[in-house]
Amino acid sequence: MSKNYSSKIKRRVFSLLIPYVMWQIIIAIKYVLQNEYTFSIKNFIYRTFYLVTWPIDGPMWYVYAIFLLALISPVFLLMFKNKKVGWCMVLIIIVFLRAQGKFNIPVFTRIANHGYVGNIIWYFPSYLVGAFYGRFYDELNEEKSLVYVLSLLFLACLLQGVLPGIFYDITIRMMPIMSLFLLPVIPSLKDKWVYRLTFLMYAMHQPLIADVKPHINNLYKVVLMPDSVRNILTRVIILAIDIALAAAIYIVLKKFAPKGLNALTGSRD
Repeated sequence: MSKNYSSKIKRRVFSLLIPYVMWQIIIAIKYVLQNEYTFSIKNFIYRTFYLVTWPIDGPMWYVYAIFLLALISPVFLLMFKNKKVGWCMVLIIIVFLRAQGKFNIPVFTRIANHGYVGNIIWYFPSYLVGAFYGRFYDELNEEKSLVYVLSLLFLACLLQGVLPGIFYDITIRMMPIMSLFLLPVIPSLKDKWVYRLTFLMYAMHQPLIADVKPHINNLYKVVLMPDSVRNILTRVIILAIDIALAAAIYIVLKKFAPKGLNALTGSRD
């Protein structure tokens, strides 16, 4: 158990923690050069590791959260020792997290109000459901996967009157699982280089928007168009730039610095 745990954490360090830290460094340098951030080691460590304020590369908070959850993976392994009992535990935890506001438990409230821990708790059901499906992946065909999905949605329907909004919340959380386990896999997505490319896009997306959007808005001063068309066009342009930049970085690093590509993407191939 201890050997498996240590090897798993080692993998998570390379696949999650190192890319997370490296992107914080890269975006911090970017903001320093743009005079948007005054660097100090204390502030950098505080924002990167203490869960109090958003990290410098904001969206990467989820990567760090997954790493922290991996540290307590033995708890999940114990919970999922039995498939049916494990799923019941998943249901109980999800309902509790959705209903805890009604109970107003002081200790839980203090924890949830610490920095962005509330966000981690909000997305925790997604992680929990994903962990369950990952643990029993070899035992779950499409029919069995659908049964578990429907049981969660059915429970959400039953509780909708007591916990308004729970069905919407659960549906949103189940969508990734439904797409991963219930829909046909697109053959091209089996090529794992796609995961590296999308990870690069994920890491760069928010800083890229901050740089690109003002220039796009300046173009709209020359070309007039309805707000709805402008909003759609802005998203399309940003996505195109995002893909092009990520692809360029991927190609250059793969050719000249493959170890750097590994570090930035968590060795996703």
